[in-house]
Amino acid sequence: MTDRIYRNLFPVYFKGVDLAIAPFISSSKKMKPTNNLLREFYPDRNTGIPSIPQIMSSTPVDFAKLANALYDIGYGTVNWNLGCPFPMVVKKGRGAGLLCCPDSVEYFLEKAMPALKPKLSIKLRIGLKYPDEVLQLIPIFNRYPIAELIIHPRTALQMYEGEVDLDMFEQCLNLSKHRVVYNGDIDSFEKYKMFSLRFGSIKRWMIGRGLIGNPFLAEKIKFDTEKPYDE
Repeated sequence: MTDRIYRNLFPVYFKGVDLAIAPFISSSKKMKPTNNLLREFYPDRNTGIPSIPQIMSSTPVDFAKLANALYDIGYGTVNWNLGCPFPMVVKKGRGAGLLCCPDSVEYFLEKAMPALKPKLSIKLRIGLKYPDEVLQLIPIFNRYPIAELIIHPRTALQMYEGEVDLDMFEQCLNLSKHRVVYNGDIDSFEKYKMFSLRFGSIKRWMIGRGLIGNPFLAEKIKFDTEKPYDE
């Protein structure tokens, strides 16, 4: 959710948000603890909404190095971004560019997971071009101790256009052994109610652009559900 200044100020004026996923940072062999990107995550600079750092990477060694550096400054969980749909990211085989490559995803997890100090969550879309690509990934995720899957039921090709594929999300929910978080098109209380009625087992909801447009939305949802986030 935006930058640390926004995350620090948000709970001063608004309520209802238990946790934020910070904008992604890219892993690099040159990443050091003194890097400006890491400084943005120092606890004394992040006093607002508790946050999980998000990492964009296709290289397990670099990912683990950055994740462990974040752990060392106080973050118990990091998020691997498999959802970014922007062409410049996809062309580099990062973000949603990995969704059509189950072998690459499995290789990444096989190499990165044993080296990780923090817990791992994953944010993903249901595919790069085709909505059923995710069905090859869920069995892979099930083999690893992942904290949660945050699923946006659109393909990268859709960007933010068209309808979310709720049928495919339901398939993912039924297949996954991990906690699943719903993300996508929660831009009103009515939409949230519609999604929550269909997916009664979902207890975690990620709101992005909808909260920017209506910062009171999370508070309204929270008063309705009264289920705080617990890691």
